[in-house]
Amino acid sequence: MGPRSTTSSPLTPIDPKHCKTAPPPTGPFEPPEAAHLPHLSPTLPPAPRTSQASSTPA
Repeated sequence: MGPRSTTSSPLTPIDPKHCKTAPPPTGPFEPPEAAHLPHLSPTLPPAPRTSQASSTPA
């Protein structure tokens, strides 16, 4: 049961994917996900020019 849990562990392959999909402390300005976030968009000047401008009137 020991080795079976480690091999069938869906947390190992998903861990690196989740970190790359939405890494806020690593670099929110690098991935396009930041532009989709409301609290991250205003922090970046090149992000609101496309996504924020269309989402928020301000």
